[in-house]
Amino acid sequence: MRLKIKAFLKRVLPAPIVKRAPLIFTGQWPKFMAIRTLKKMAQNPQTFNEKVTYKMAFDRRDLLTEIADKVRVRDYVEARVGDKYLSKLFDIVDRLPSERPDYLPQNFAVKSTHGCGGSVFVWEKAPKIELPTDLKEIFWQRFLIHPENLEWEQLVALSDKWMKQSYYWGVGRFPEWAYKNIEPQIILEELHNNSEGALPNDLRFFMFDGKCELIMVDTPRILAPTKRDLYDSQWNRLDAEHRFERSEHGSPKPDELEEMLEVAEALSQGLDFVRVDLYATNKGIKFGELTSYPGAGNGEFRPHSFDTWLGSKWKLP
Repeated sequence: MRLKIKAFLKRVLPAPIVKRAPLIFTGQWPKFMAIRTLKKMAQNPQTFNEKVTYKMAFDRRDLLTEIADKVRVRDYVEARVGDKYLSKLFDIVDRLPSERPDYLPQNFAVKSTHGCGGSVFVWEKAPKIELPTDLKEIFWQRFLIHPENLEWEQLVALSDKWMKQSYYWGVGRFPEWAYKNIEPQIILEELHNNSEGALPNDLRFFMFDGKCELIMVDTPRILAPTKRDLYDSQWNRLDAEHRFERSEHGSPKPDELEEMLEVAEALSQGLDFVRVDLYATNKGIKFGELTSYPGAGNGEFRPHSFDTWLGSKWKLP
């Protein structure tokens, strides 16, 4: 019985609670266990993941909502580094039109503004698969679709479901406050390639008070099982892993790394922590998103000592 309860807790509760809370509810609701865990973290959060959880629970600055909103963050980016780092925006709508607009090129991206994930990339080199027709188990997933296989009606139905969902709270994680008050919208924007005609790698800069302490590099996540490499700001590969395995040989140092660091520093000034996502494309460096809660505090580092080391770089306000 205890094993069944433990398995259930792992499936529906945030990792910090499962690790620290009793295995049996003893008549109390899970939210009370969460409160106890948060109180303990509030006294002395140490690891990076503990500080992410602390931030979700206690940091209520309006700026966090502004930079989480995929529409409003564009103004933030333009004010700090200029609009040349922004992808071309085709439209912002409350609901996709019933037919594909003429202004859309062959390749483009569709994203929800009020969550993480919730996106479709239409790309001429994508595998020839289709969007799902049964949306019962679809929440914030990403999809890569070939233009010939895009059924517009299915895309409309999927985006309609995004509009009815809230990313603020989800099973298995603490509430992510920054997303609570974002106006749900759908954006259609440019899809980029790298200089070799492939989808660009996702470079994630972990910025603490404007200083980069970690760069996380993902191979394109939708095409194949993700490989993830960790580097310092000088592009020295670190002997650690985060959720996924490292690639065999790592990634070459981007020619644009110095400029990327400058952009990340400018976007993170005045923030105790934010993750800045950037892409090196055939049209230059392009902004991805700003993230205040990586992994919702559930992202496992291996070894665990790396989680503690990264947490030591974060000076909570």
